[in-house]
Amino acid sequence: MSTDYYRFKFPITSIKIVDDGPHKRIKIWIRRQLSGEIIIDKCDINLVTDMFVNRDCRVFSHYWGGEGAGVIYSLHDEHVSDDEYVISDRFEVIPAKEILDHINAIN
Repeated sequence: MSTDYYRFKFPITSIKIVDDGPHKRIKIWIRRQLSGEIIIDKCDINLVTDMFVNRDCRVFSHYWGGEGAGVIYSLHDEHVSDDEYVISDRFEVIPAKEILDHINAIN
């Protein structure tokens, strides 16, 4: 199993996805300022969220080697900053610092 993490399309710096009954709320940060919110049906989350992802800018890959093999992170972009947010191919938003700290801890 693997998960890839990507940068957001410029000038988006982060998003937050919140469950709201039959809907999802997507809060959008542009240049680190909350810029707005979109409310969509849950069934459209992948289509809409993918509009914010830059698939050409993969930052990390996360691999699970199976039982006993552990977790391996691969850094694809050496210029990622601690205060940057990245988004997984499963639409999980995470600070790059969390992944960088884990990479540093296993190396």
